[in-house]
Amino acid sequence: MINFPLYAMRAYDEIFVEGKWSIIQTRSNRYILDYATIEKGSLYATRRIRMLTENYPPYDMYPLNIRLTMLGELFNSKKRNFIDCYGKLVSWKPTAFYKITCHRIIDREINSDGDMLIKIQGISSMIRTPRSNMEYVRLVTWKGIPVVYDFCDEHIKDKRKKI
Repeated sequence: MINFPLYAMRAYDEIFVEGKWSIIQTRSNRYILDYATIEKGSLYATRRIRMLTENYPPYDMYPLNIRLTMLGELFNSKKRNFIDCYGKLVSWKPTAFYKITCHRIIDREINSDGDMLIKIQGISSMIRTPRSNMEYVRLVTWKGIPVVYDFCDEHIKDKRKKI
């Protein structure tokens, strides 16, 4: 299970524990990646904010510059190593070809969580997605379940992609 948002990581040599810190060693430098002693069930963003308040950390905090919020962004990313919203390391490598289909959005509803439920032409159930005002949605059918790939303004021809 992939928990979004994901943060793309650069290539690294190793990750090890030094005192209360989880340290990442890159080719040229060492950075603080996470707390080693705090429970891993809490949100990674909350732990990073707490790391900023620490006095005299041994290294700089690891820069997370690329944030991915949808599967389509993950599938199109050139990066292969990520850290999820709970601080778990995720490796992603495309393994199989899937068909990406484009569908018109017929109806939208906003639920209590702030997410959007969309009704799609040709699919009987509503699909939960992040908010968007686009007219079309591109789907990947994975194990019989339609998964949102991305949104677009105009109909795009169906294609196959290694995911």
